[in-house]
Amino acid sequence: PSWPPRMNDPYVVRHPRTGRPLSTSIQHRKARKYDSDEGPWLKIPLDSILDLAQGEIPQVVIEWKDAEMRLTQRDGVMALPRLTGGQRHAANSVLLEVLQGDDIDLRCSALKAMPGCAQRCSDGLFELLEELVYDDEESVRKAAAEALVLVAETHPSGVEDIVQNAVRSHETILREAGWKAMRLLTDDWPDRATELIDMLLREEDVDLRARSAKLLTRMHKHGSIATLDAIGWALQDEDERVRAAAAPVLPKLASTTPRMTMIIIEQILFDESNEVQRNIIKALNRLNAMDAPRLSQLVVQASRHPAANVRGSAVQLLIKVLGRDEARAMAHTLLRQETDPNVQEKLMAIGKDESIEGTERQRNRHLAPVDDAVDINKIEPEEDGRRV
Repeated sequence: PSWPPRMNDPYVVRHPRTGRPLSTSIQHRKARKYDSDEGPWLKIPLDSILDLAQGEIPQVVIEWKDAEMRLTQRDGVMALPRLTGGQRHAANSVLLEVLQGDDIDLRCSALKAMPGCAQRCSDGLFELLEELVYDDEESVRKAAAEALVLVAETHPSGVEDIVQNAVRSHETILREAGWKAMRLLTDDWPDRATELIDMLLREEDVDLRARSAKLLTRMHKHGSIATLDAIGWALQDEDERVRAAAAPVLPKLASTTPRMTMIIIEQILFDESNEVQRNIIKALNRLNAMDAPRLSQLVVQASRHPAANVRGSAVQLLIKVLGRDEARAMAHTLLRQETDPNVQEKLMAIGKDESIEGTERQRNRHLAPVDDAVDINKIEPEEDGRRV
């Protein structure tokens, strides 16, 4: 590939330690619209943007929506992402200068322009963003939190440390921005998200672990070994809230990686959490014996589960995984030790031989078909060479 890259080359996100490109789970959506992408500053002549953004000229007069407008330094700052090529470094320098200034409104405008500018040149921006999310001014902190979400979508390796700290923050705005950034990472950069989730699942804070586990339900299509390990780790957490948060991934996982789903279910089959039990049954319903050879064994095990609701759901799967005759025999075996009336009723329905104990219509369905009646008067004699 040519170097340096052309400005229209796609941005490639790389791992901060290995330098390798980070894979995505989906084709990237069209470029996100930033606040700086729409507004009267789009009419500012390119050769006036830097001077206006630096305050070297007080204003620029433009025509906007059939009216004359006077644009000020704030508008010049919002126009900085329009500068490309050799001007992108100058735009980056001006943006950094404004972000470190004293004018609060200008700093908020600069934060709105940051995601667009970072697409051109990100030098020093993320280091400064890490400070601004903890700024003394609330409006600056809020603008910085919004910028964090936007840049995380395109520069995950550049802001991963900020995101990690943000989800631990006691300030609601920053904490929720951190989790929103994490959700975007799980959708677009699952490799990076898996590493962050894995670290968060090791935290002592139960809320951190539970919210991280919930993100795994968005990653069932990724299917990497690291992601499956994280799912297994979350489903065996010591706290029920964490396991319950991760459990909804099981039915989704059953559709994409059935064999690994079987392995995970075998490890957690006797979990006491109602939410985990409910999702185990949903996953078993989506599996089939072709994709998961040990499914019949697992369903039989589930039919002996301590929880009656799990036994009842598993019993309903016996015919599916064993076939009618073998399921009938298993139902008779299970009836000997079943104590719950509802489960007993289901087992008796499976164990019932309709060909003997059913209604007349049910018994008739099991009779061998009778050959069509033949009118003997219409049978022609066979010719054997003799006259009759």
